[in-house]
Amino acid sequence: MVRMPGATLGQSHGAGKILAEAARRARDGRPMLSRRLDDRFPLNAIIPLGTDSPQNGRFRGTIASWGVDISRNGLGLLSEKPLAVGSLVYADFTNFGLPQCVLPIRILECSTLFGNTHRVSAVFVSQAG
Repeated sequence: MVRMPGATLGQSHGAGKILAEAARRARDGRPMLSRRLDDRFPLNAIIPLGTDSPQNGRFRGTIASWGVDISRNGLGLLSEKPLAVGSLVYADFTNFGLPQCVLPIRILECSTLFGNTHRVSAVFVSQAG
């Protein structure tokens, strides 16, 4: 699989807090089996997505999605709409228990599972770059 350029986000960007919470919520505290370089944890949360950058501290999610799993570098989602590979989208993790936590993600892969359900792979993008 070809990966789009992206940056690993540290604790200061919020992704570390989300990852720590996902690990805490995992049944036995161990990461899922993975063929990837970094550990993945089950997410199992509603993650609204939007294409417009949050302004004035407000975010309007226009695409419903379900977070399947998360890692230090990105996340897997199920989306009700197809998302263009390479596009920048904003993910709202406020429903995950973090106040005002909206992070930019870049879509790496999107494939239709059935009907209006799409499997999406995304990477966290540094807000500085």
